[in-house]
Amino acid sequence: MLKDLINEDLKCYMKQKNVAALNAVKLLKTDIKKTEVDTMTVLDDEGVVKILKKQMKMRKESIEQYTAAGRTDLVQNEEEELKYLVKYLPQEMSDDQLKVIIDQVISELNATSSKDFGKVMKEVLARTKGKADNSKISGILKGLLH
Repeated sequence: MLKDLINEDLKCYMKQKNVAALNAVKLLKTDIKKTEVDTMTVLDDEGVVKILKKQMKMRKESIEQYTAAGRTDLVQNEEEELKYLVKYLPQEMSDDQLKVIIDQVISELNATSSKDFGKVMKEVLARTKGKADNSKISGILKGLLH
């Protein structure tokens, strides 16, 4: 399970005294625990991946803001932490695999125009379950639905 891997890595990073990795994994673990307490559930790998993606998105936004402000020291720090989070993501689907799923959903839902975008997107997201970037899905889908 992904949470077990995160816990093992946390111990490893403590022993190595790897500050960037330790900060990234501690924040991730804290966010997971907070979500579990708030929802009174135990997160599975899919739930952990959602939190992971949220954290990665926050870091990418921070990198943009720090770059604009000329804070290269903070940019490097965020990029370093981001590097340690990426390894927990599931293998992303290729564009070809994604296109096959999107084509299946479009034909199953008889989608013909951009008005059907929302329902097709929802179903594709359900089938890919975090294994594809949402913006990539959206881009492919916009090209297929006119």
